[in-house]
Amino acid sequence: EKNPDGIGAHLRYRFSCRGDVLKVIQLVNHNAAINEHHGLSQQDIADILNLYPDAFNAA
Repeated sequence: EKNPDGIGAHLRYRFSCRGDVLKVIQLVNHNAAINEHHGLSQQDIADILNLYPDAFNAA
């Protein structure tokens, strides 16, 4: 969907499951390590994953 932030013509994406979110987190941390940057902290990861309940607990 279009991103309503008014900055450029980029899109906003939604993740359909926790597994996809985890893959993106792993990619972000992998790329951060390659480029010698700090990746996401364990607290950052926990906070993000808490937004996506696992399939067994989803309402």
